[in-house]
Amino acid sequence: MLGWSVFISQFDLVKNNLPLLFTKEAMIFTSLHITEEFDPDYTKRAFAMCHALKDMGYDIIADVSPKTLTVFDEKDAAELAKKLRISMLRLDYGFSFKETAALSQKIPLCLNASTLKTGDIIELQKQGGKCLAMHNYYPRPETGLDGKTFKKINRNLSRQRIKVFSFIPGDTFLRGPLHEGLPTLEKHRNISPYAAYVEMVKKYGVTGVFIGDGIISSQEYKYIQTFILEDIITVPIVLEKDYRYLHEKIFTIRSDSPNRLLRFQESRDYAAQGNRIPVGIIKERIKGALTIDNENYLRYSGEIQLIRKTLPQDNRVNVIGQVPAKYLPLLKQIKNGKKIKIQAL
Repeated sequence: MLGWSVFISQFDLVKNNLPLLFTKEAMIFTSLHITEEFDPDYTKRAFAMCHALKDMGYDIIADVSPKTLTVFDEKDAAELAKKLRISMLRLDYGFSFKETAALSQKIPLCLNASTLKTGDIIELQKQGGKCLAMHNYYPRPETGLDGKTFKKINRNLSRQRIKVFSFIPGDTFLRGPLHEGLPTLEKHRNISPYAAYVEMVKKYGVTGVFIGDGIISSQEYKYIQTFILEDIITVPIVLEKDYRYLHEKIFTIRSDSPNRLLRFQESRDYAAQGNRIPVGIIKERIKGALTIDNENYLRYSGEIQLIRKTLPQDNRVNVIGQVPAKYLPLLKQIKNGKKIKIQAL
């Protein structure tokens, strides 16, 4: 599931895009306790935003704290959710376990996956509470979770059959005050939202991924939808002019490809049809390089490979393209036997 974050201060910037991004599974995350957003019209704007989102068809997850109840002059978070047409509450610091348990009987809850005690989840489940886990996003650089910690937390939650949600950064409107992305994992802060999404799903097995900063560019969204609907990883590559015919071609990764590179199963078929591959650009094959074996490689001429670990230059191998740095994390998620699509940039 791909979801969106929508904040009151940014709603006017994204509201026209959201109907176009709607899918049956998509959800909206919002926060109702961001101090910088509080003003005399705050509650009025919150009601208008939440009702508009619900009218678009979205289910809403709202992050709330005791401060939220004070601002809205409410005593019961579940009652506030009902008035705002919120489907699920994510409880921030300040709610006791007793209060959490009581709320879980009234409305589904998102618990803080990054700080959650497994024993609390088990107890809530015993009491019949409906809950799942959602990680934090981290606005300040260097404070996002590391992959090892993240994986350990998710493994413990999956043993209890708890669904896990997380965040990846956007690439359109980076939310202030820092404007440096809102990822769960620090390593995702400066990469493509699409690459971060694929890793979240394939490597970490999360149930739902939210764009922390709101929405993403149409191209990144297209890549993600292709991955979701077709189970194909699109690989954006800057191609040399003579090889732009590879644009949108789909290849199968050979099942015996070694870890250092990915071999394209169908590529030598092109050469077998009589196409001569002359010597071209010969240089070091760095990570993310797309290569084709030239005529000096005899019967291997025409084989295309995507390099995952830097290899030395070889006068039998032409370098014909390069994956940009922000998409390099995709390479680790491509499995032998799976299909990929080349996207010329």
